Amino acid sequence: LGFNDFQSNLLTVPIYAVSTISTIGVCYHSDRRNERGIHLIVLGLISTLGFMMMSFSSNPWLAYFFCYLPATSLFPAVIICLA
Repeated sequence: LGFNDFQSNLLTVPIYAVSTISTIGVCYHSDRRNERGIHLIVLGLISTLGFMMMSFSSNPWLAYFFCYLPATSLFPAVIICLA
């Protein structure tokens, strides 16, 4: 995208912030409902969709937006697998 190192690192902050909130929410919901399997399936589908959209996107800002999907779905999936 043409940013220097500092700006590139700043672009990762919102992704990690949203992923943290997503991880807390999804893990809490899967624990309360006691349905970890269906949560893992849905998170896997969301992650796959995000990776596909990133790879097919020609607009770099759109690809940056689609980085949110794998991040917000893979981080909770790892925690659910460990639970």
